Amino acid sequence: MLPLVEFPQIVQHYAPWFESVFSAEALVQFQRYLSGLIISENKTVDGINRLFVIENRNQSSLNRLLTASPFSEAALNRQRLA
Repeated sequence: MLPLVEFPQIVQHYAPWFESVFSAEALVQFQRYLSGLIISENKTVDGINRLFVIENRNQSSLNRLLTASPFSEAALNRQRLA
């Protein structure tokens, strides 16, 4: 699997729809997560985190988005369906 140096076009296109749901940092992590689900063969947090070579971040940030971020699932779903 080739490393990612930017988010896939589809993620870049739809990310602005979710700006009202996430903080700026959480939105970046959300984009990293979605990119990993689309691109990575290893869909674990560690596997997704390792895809990104330009901006190396600790995997705990991605893990925190998935386990402890205060975003509203209902708001996320509303934006997804909008």
